[in-house]
Amino acid sequence: MFSERLDAALRNARADDTRVQLVVLDVDRFKSTNDNLGHDAGDTLLQEIAARLVASAPASATVARLGGDEFAVILPGPGDHAVEIGAIKALLAEASKPVIFQGRQLDVSLSAGSAVAFRDGQNPEDLHKSADLALYAAKKEGPGRIRCFQSDLRASAERETQMLYDAREALLNDRIVPFYQPKVCLRTGECVGFEALLRWHHATGLRSPAAIGAALSDPDISTKLTDRMMEGVIADLLYWRDSGTEVGRIAVNGSAADFQRGDFADRILGRLHRAGLPPSVLELEVTETVFVGQLADTVSTALETLSEAGVTIALDDFGTGYASLTHLQQFPVDTLKIDRSFISRLDETEREDATIVRAVIDLARNLDIKTVGEGIETPTQAAYLTRMQCDIGQGFLFGRPMPAGQIANMISNWNITGVLGAIQSDAEPSNRSA
Repeated sequence: MFSERLDAALRNARADDTRVQLVVLDVDRFKSTNDNLGHDAGDTLLQEIAARLVASAPASATVARLGGDEFAVILPGPGDHAVEIGAIKALLAEASKPVIFQGRQLDVSLSAGSAVAFRDGQNPEDLHKSADLALYAAKKEGPGRIRCFQSDLRASAERETQMLYDAREALLNDRIVPFYQPKVCLRTGECVGFEALLRWHHATGLRSPAAIGAALSDPDISTKLTDRMMEGVIADLLYWRDSGTEVGRIAVNGSAADFQRGDFADRILGRLHRAGLPPSVLELEVTETVFVGQLADTVSTALETLSEAGVTIALDDFGTGYASLTHLQQFPVDTLKIDRSFISRLDETEREDATIVRAVIDLARNLDIKTVGEGIETPTQAAYLTRMQCDIGQGFLFGRPMPAGQIANMISNWNITGVLGAIQSDAEPSNRSA
């Protein structure tokens, strides 16, 4: 029915020299609703959204459910081929009102992608592909966004498809490896632990996560990457333990997708138990985005479980997202990592970033939370953070990410005096080349 209506709309528009706009909509976080509240809640949500779209769409429009949590609206109209953003906003505003299910309020959010016939696609198939690409771009920007098709979205989609392929190949051929960057106590100069950073082997050489960035947003691949990193870190921890190398805590990164499965904490603790390692060897780093939305309760339960077992929790990229003081009270946060975007400008005369950094450090100290300055590249930055009583430093100044095989040698040659002297005198620390 939808394909026939779209084909007919395009034929009429071509004959009458009028406009057809195709809008594709997707319910944000719908899977979380199904997973957390059950399929009855999901069905109720879809039925209500469909009814609202039909009621609020123009009389000449066609509203269809394409499958799953995706809808489409065909908007014929007079005039040129300009995009009617106002019509899309009106549809989203009406459809995104909260839904009540069994006495519980469900927050509703939809993302939309739009394409205009004959400009963005000459036939129904191409027009639909263009609208889908716009929708995909909108969902990448966050919930409730609207994007109109632009020609560069096709090239971007091709790049992301290649990233997904590369990530799957890297997983299949066991090319994912953790590299470790040292974390330094700015007061004593000691190396107190490491952050495990994803690297992967490509035919052209070692690559960073940026080369497979799209995979980090794919729920299935993202969780598999986390699992593979966890396996590698545990194997390295066992190697260091057996060789008598003290490495401190190792920080690993978790994403929102990891929490969606509901068993993230159990998976981590189960792996550690089977390996005979205490939970205190790990720190879990999460970004502020995992604290918002309908996953909040699931995230809270998982973090509480990990924290009670002995895994410390670090809030990464603090100051760049959605975190609030409420989150610091609600979730068991042990460490705040001050985002590198603030640290990088501490060398400059602009004082606003320095004021923000000082405020974050003071806030953390009052809440008995440790602070980490990440992305430290100059002695001046390290010295400033030390004066502000930031607890830990991390960045190229102290050491670049390195494979597990180099850690023992780096630790045995760690020069505490050199680190402290460099911070105090603005000289380069001798550990930088480690």
